[in-house]
Amino acid sequence: MLAELGSQYGRMALSGQALVTANLNLLNQLRQLTRQLQDIDQIAYEQSREATLKAYASATRDLNTFTGISLVAVLIFIVLLVIYVRRAGWAERRIRVENSRAVRLAGQKSEILAIMSHEIRNKLMAINGAVFTMKKTTLSAQQEQKLGAITLASGLVLETINNVLDASKLEQGYAQTRQSGPFKPEEAIAESIEAMRFMAENKNLQLKLLWNGHSDTIVEGDSFRLKQVLLNLLSNAIKYTDQGSVSVTAELVGAGLGHRLNVTVSDTGSGIPANRQAQLFTPYYQAGGQKPGTGLGLYLCRELIQGQGGEISLKSEVDEGTVISFWIPYKRPENLPVMH
Repeated sequence: MLAELGSQYGRMALSGQALVTANLNLLNQLRQLTRQLQDIDQIAYEQSREATLKAYASATRDLNTFTGISLVAVLIFIVLLVIYVRRAGWAERRIRVENSRAVRLAGQKSEILAIMSHEIRNKLMAINGAVFTMKKTTLSAQQEQKLGAITLASGLVLETINNVLDASKLEQGYAQTRQSGPFKPEEAIAESIEAMRFMAENKNLQLKLLWNGHSDTIVEGDSFRLKQVLLNLLSNAIKYTDQGSVSVTAELVGAGLGHRLNVTVSDTGSGIPANRQAQLFTPYYQAGGQKPGTGLGLYLCRELIQGQGGEISLKSEVDEGTVISFWIPYKRPENLPVMH
């Protein structure tokens, strides 16, 4: 048993030595594996570091390029801005010079128109006075015809002057020429019709007025402009009517603090084609070029009526006459009681 035990002990010693040898081999292999892992990690680190450095270099390069482009763009913008500011300043100075020139020219135009109107009106007054004096004498039929032609021509010239001056005043604004005050609309319309009656009688036309409402009603407004509108409308109606009549229908409606004057001027004249009606209220336009005039009458009527807060419209058919309607609002005078 001791011999067998010694033999087994010897075998165990050999096994221990083999185990120690195996452990040493295992440690050597672990050292080698650890060394390989360190080498692999070092290589990966170096590769990652190179990639990071390349990405950083690329980003830096792109940023520098973008910054350079931005700086160039800013410099170009500053240069263009300076050029634009200088050109804008130059243009502003030119505008101020031209505006001052336009103001001076407008003042000169108004002054010239005033001087011309004064001089021409004086000459027309002299002509009308001479014609009036001659009409009191005994005249032949031919002389009366000549005087009629002179009267007509002087009336047309005076109408032209008045229209041109009124158009010039309207360019400066209606408010500067407005004359407000209490008046009776029926009286203002009747006076306008009587002022144009001689013109209608010379053409053997009937001139009629139909007033609906109270004749004594007083309103607050611009009676002069109302008469001016009616004179222009009646002048056109009589001018383009060779036979028949010219009628004025007027009505004052409303109560309390305000009134509305509705007026219609109708004639039995030649009428106006539909394709020309849209341009009738534009300056210097004449639907019938065979009649003398400035083409400012209806334009002035529209401006004067709209300047008072009203509206004007026209209906016409060829060979059936023309109907022009307008309305103007008026206030009730403060010192008068409210009508019910």
